[in-house]
Amino acid sequence: MVTMFFLALSFAALTSMISTVELCVRNFVDHGVERSQAVGFTGGALFLFGIPSAALWILMDESTGVAFPQFLEVQDHIWGYGLMFSGLFIAFSIWKYGWNRYKVWQDENDIEGFDFRDYLDNGVSSFRDDFINTGDNDWWIGKWWDYIMYLGFPIMFTVLMGSYFIDVIFNVDDPWNPGNPKGISIVLLFWGFTAAVFILLNRWLVSRPLYRNVPEGAEVPIDTLPGGEDDMILQVGDIWTGGDLDGDGSGKDRVLVAELA
Repeated sequence: MVTMFFLALSFAALTSMISTVELCVRNFVDHGVERSQAVGFTGGALFLFGIPSAALWILMDESTGVAFPQFLEVQDHIWGYGLMFSGLFIAFSIWKYGWNRYKVWQDENDIEGFDFRDYLDNGVSSFRDDFINTGDNDWWIGKWWDYIMYLGFPIMFTVLMGSYFIDVIFNVDDPWNPGNPKGISIVLLFWGFTAAVFILLNRWLVSRPLYRNVPEGAEVPIDTLPGGEDDMILQVGDIWTGGDLDGDGSGKDRVLVAELA
């Protein structure tokens, strides 16, 4: 029975990692990187970044006499609440999309000035209408979803992050010491480094065309989909004529052949 439990636990860990890796790979594939290459360097990066965890050192807690892996303890401390920022970035993209759609609606209708009611009707609900309630969904998502994204999430984020930092400041000795594995400075340093890496990668990805995931046989014109009128939004087989994709100075056009899910 014990063997079956840990075997099932191993399969659960493996299958969850597949979806985690795919999340990263999918972003590169959507920007024209071959899937095999994206899987290769994503797996390689995970291996390299995982070495410290494999070579971790075990320390003994003098107060309890319990041995614990310090490196994993530190990473859990850093990224436990770092996941909240992942949710914040997703929410921000939804907020920004709604605001941009509202500005487009204003331009199309020659309306000047901000009106809160118009923003609710033509901005806040835009993401839900364009990407969720597309007609293919089994469940129709109502306005309650907008309230959660625009009101509920900011409140929950503020409460959770505020309580976390308040707890660390008042209950941890020397919380601003970067060498303190339970302090705040080490958290901010890791978050800042990761943010800098992502910003640099984003500057590279944002200049590349993006694929629309139109399932084969759907026969949906790409220009009818959200963002389909953008020159940087293409389909597999289209030819990109916007310049150099590889940074080698050749400036050659390329037929986009990335795999769609």
